[in-house]
Parts: sequence; structure tokens; C-alpha cells
Amino acid sequence: MTIFAHKIEAAISVMQVEASVKKYLDKFFKEYNLPIPRIKIVDSTTAKWLGRDIYDPQVDKANTTIEIQKSITNDERTLDRVICHELIHHMSFVLRFGHPETGEESWKRHNEGKKLGFTSDGHGQEFQEWAAKINAVMGKDYVTKESDTTYVVEFTKEYFLLITPLRKNAAEYGYTWALKPSTEQKAVIQQKIREENARLFMSKDARWTRGTKIKKYGQISEPRDAESKKKLKELYQSGSGIKPNWPAPISKLSDFHKKMINHYGPEMKTILEKDPLGVLGG
Repeated sequence: MTIFAHKIEAAISVMQVEASVKKYLDKFFKEYNLPIPRIKIVDSTTAKWLGRDIYDPQVDKANTTIEIQKSITNDERTLDRVICHELIHHMSFVLRFGHPETGEESWKRHNEGKKLGFTSDGHGQEFQEWAAKINAVMGKDYVTKESDTTYVVEFTKEYFLLITPLRKNAAEYGYTWALKPSTEQKAVIQQKIREENARLFMSKDARWTRGTKIKKYGQISEPRDAESKKKLKELYQSGSGIKPNWPAPISKLSDFHKKMINHYGPEMKTILEKDPLGVLGG
């Protein structure tokens, strides 16, 4: 792709984000007559955020810049969730620091507080109240404290989907997921397959990544709409699940496992590496 083509692509992405920003400014913040924030598309693979709102009075005393990761511009729901999250920060910055009479003094006090160690992540009571207002319209947990750091995996990226029959109703199913399972997640997957009749699949369907990630003591997400419930059931019953065989390093084994190795020798070590959560103490 030529440099010119990249510029065209970037310009389209900015226009796309600006359109959503204008839509949600008008939908939720119209009464405050806020300026439209500057939009910047970034592509950072190491950043732990998907969007952030930056206030810098040296750039503009009355406005902010919203930076959006390029990776989410192709997922409308994720993009809109992040935009709504950042617009709460935008409103707070503009009304607090952009005020023509009191803004400069407020910014000064803010910086003095930071020097004294008084910091805030910007997700206090005001943020929570506005998130609740938006969620009342858009749906539960549409905007959360973490909604600018979590995202839907792009459709082109395959991930692990673990489907588990629900204990309250074995005819219905819940799910969890992981992109690149950690050692602990691998152990959880194997345990649930063995003890709860869970089944593991590879998927590119972005809808499931809105649910809970695989955790040792994590909750299982349940689909809400009938179509998703049907899809999950069909996938579970399709018989196309995969059977993982992930060895666990000895450093991750329990004290019980280590005692077994000391007692029975190297052969037991080999067995436990293949199935650390098996009948020998899992």
C-alpha cells in the first residue's frame, strides 16, 4: 500500500470516529454544548488502552484530544463503547479546566495535588453516574471503568472458546474465552472438560469475546438473546470441539504433586506434566 493510500485510509478512520463522536455528544451531552474533541488514530501494539482522552492546555485550553487504537476501528460496538467512555472524560475536562473564568485555577490546583501525591484515575463518582445514564439507554455494562481497555477480538483473529453446560439447567450453556491461554487457563480448561463436560472450540465469532475470560474462579457468561443461546447450543452439540493436551511445568505443580515426584521418581514427573490435574490430586 502506498503512503498516499495509507493517508486516505487514516483520513477515513478519523471521519468514521468523528461521526460516532458527534452522534454520542448529541445523544448524551447536548445540553453542555461541548466542543467536538480532536480525534487521533494510533496504532500501538504495546499500549494497555484502546482509547484515551487527553487534556493539554498548551494545545487547547477549551478542548481535548481523543486517541483511538486502530485495532478497534473495524468493530463498531467496541468503538462506540470506547467513545462513550472517553466522552465522559472529555466532558469532565472541558467543564472543569476549560471554563474561561475558573479553568486555569482548577488546572493549577489539579497539578499541585498531583505533586503532593493526590491522584485519581478519573473513574470516581461523577464518571460512575454518567456511565449509569448511558447504560440505562445502551444496555448494562455498555460503559464501565474498564471499557476503554477491553475489546472484542477482530473477526480475523481466532481464539479459544470454552462452552460449559449450566448447572442450573444442563440444557443451556455458558461460555468463557481466551486468546492465548496462560498456564493457569490451560489447567482450568482441562479441569472443566474433565469435571463439567465442557467442550473447547476455536472461534472467530466476535460476540463471545464480550463475555468473561477464562479464570480459575471466574464466572461463566450466559448469552441473553435467543439467537446466541441457539448458536452456543448448536456449537456445543456439533461434536467439533478440540481436545487439548497441554503439559504444565513442574514449577506450577502443587506441593502434593512434588511429593509424588520425590516418592515415585522421574516417571511420575512425566505423568504429571501431561495431566497435573488428574486423579493424582487435581
